[in-house]
Amino acid sequence: MKVAHIVPTENLPQIVAYGYHMALAPRLDSDPAYREFYRTLGEWGRFIIVDNGAAEGESMPFDEVLKVAEYIRADEICLPDVLYDRGRTYNLAREWREKVCRASLVWGVAFHII
Repeated sequence: MKVAHIVPTENLPQIVAYGYHMALAPRLDSDPAYREFYRTLGEWGRFIIVDNGAAEGESMPFDEVLKVAEYIRADEICLPDVLYDRGRTYNLAREWREKVCRASLVWGVAFHII
């Protein structure tokens, strides 16, 4: 089993040696130090999952999630979701399905719903 930690910016040095990471898209967008840390890890070939931030109450437009994920060279991206609303989550996944499938073919990234 692999564990990917989500840590505050000040604790990033504690996880630099880990090979498996999870980053929050809204924080990647708003925090330059956080973004550049994960960009470096992406350049080093570390496995990075970008979470959309819905569970933390920090959702952002999914096209912006894709941009920050591409910038840091993420390996996986969590599709948009709405907490406690499976119908809206399903509709969002369907809405983005075609777009992310095209991106997967070009970019080589995996997308998933959690």
